[in-house]
Amino acid sequence: MTLRSTRHLIPLLAATFILAMAGCARHSAAWPEMDKAEALMESRPDSALRIIDGIDPGSLDAREENARYALLRSMALDKNYIDTTTFDILQPAIDYYPEHGTPDERLRTYYYQGVIHLNRKEDEAAMQSLMKAIDQHAEATDSLTLARAYAAEGTLFYNEYKIRDYVKCNLAAADLYLGKGKTLLAIKRYTNALDGYILTSDREKADSMLAICRPLVERNHEGAKYL
Repeated sequence: MTLRSTRHLIPLLAATFILAMAGCARHSAAWPEMDKAEALMESRPDSALRIIDGIDPGSLDAREENARYALLRSMALDKNYIDTTTFDILQPAIDYYPEHGTPDERLRTYYYQGVIHLNRKEDEAAMQSLMKAIDQHAEATDSLTLARAYAAEGTLFYNEYKIRDYVKCNLAAADLYLGKGKTLLAIKRYTNALDGYILTSDREKADSMLAICRPLVERNHEGAKYL
């Protein structure tokens, strides 16, 4: 490389460094803590909640950080079986992610919005939120949250006695759970679909569902309580 070409390269490297530093500066010290909480959310939700509780909301910078904190806190509360019936916590995520979020962030926001509506016994509003969550299925990668959205939507369809839709939702949830190795959850959803086929007197599909469930129960005996 010649001296002349090196001189042209120096401004480019400097600009790249400045842009990288600017990207890092967008986030406060709470951002890596939220990274830790998100990484623990599925396996150790109690630890995730402790990390979130340790973050001072007043230290958060810009709408993006407030939205992420709101969503992670809502997720952690739900996974620790702490039901919420107000939108105070999740609202920054609701205000930000539908327009600015990734497909996974939109999926999660709409799903937990639906959960709050369910806790408030607002089935129609819950259905609208869950439908928006499921609309992200083509691009979202968070298959566990997607499975939960299908399962919740299926319950609402059951309450309306829309059994065919109930079956479809449970089958979609079961396939997603099975793909993530959540065999027990998959069995529960497959057996819900089995119940739906029985209710609609579809013996052939009920038999085929039994053929799917039995080998799964043999691998996970705890699933026998559903079958």
